[in-house]
Amino acid sequence: MLKKDFWYDLPKELIAQEPADPRDSARLMVLDRKNDTIEHRIFHDLPEYLNAGDVLVVNNSKVLPARLMGVKVPTGAVCEVLLLRQAHGDTWECLARPGRRMQAGTKLSFGDGSLTATVDETLPDGNKYVTFQYDTQTLYEKLDEFGKMPLPPYITRQLAWQRGCPHSRAAFYPGTAGYHPCQGGQHCGSDPARWPWHLPPCQRG
Repeated sequence: MLKKDFWYDLPKELIAQEPADPRDSARLMVLDRKNDTIEHRIFHDLPEYLNAGDVLVVNNSKVLPARLMGVKVPTGAVCEVLLLRQAHGDTWECLARPGRRMQAGTKLSFGDGSLTATVDETLPDGNKYVTFQYDTQTLYEKLDEFGKMPLPPYITRQLAWQRGCPHSRAAFYPGTAGYHPCQGGQHCGSDPARWPWHLPPCQRG
């Protein structure tokens, strides 16, 4: 099996670079398993497919701006880290670039220098354990200040597309689910592991 077996054409003009406005005007693809058919609708048509007693599950997690651009100290060489998971305390497993030049003991600085880090260890898969130092109560405050959303390469614009939704801090990976509609301007996403929301019976008004 080769990677090219999964290649397919996707015209750039068909890739959304920003959310629909209003959010519930986004397209909705409906898969009918009983009839084995596909129907294209609009997201605000969703209540037509929900019945009394159904449970609509939404994602209430916020994707962190976990991509940090910085410099190596004292050389000033440009570097980048992407936080993957919290190992313990202020030590995180990260992707690092350029990885080969960021060995144990390398010092890093981000933003105005109030966020620094030290590379502790290179893991067998090439990822790094990195310990952060900062002057705020939590690292998350510095991520909000200096970090960027780790969007996939086909999304070219950095947008604050999650600010309108009350997410909890949980996700560390690219989240174009933020382009999905908000229910009543409050609920976004589609991760069934986060927050089950029991939707009352819907009626078309």
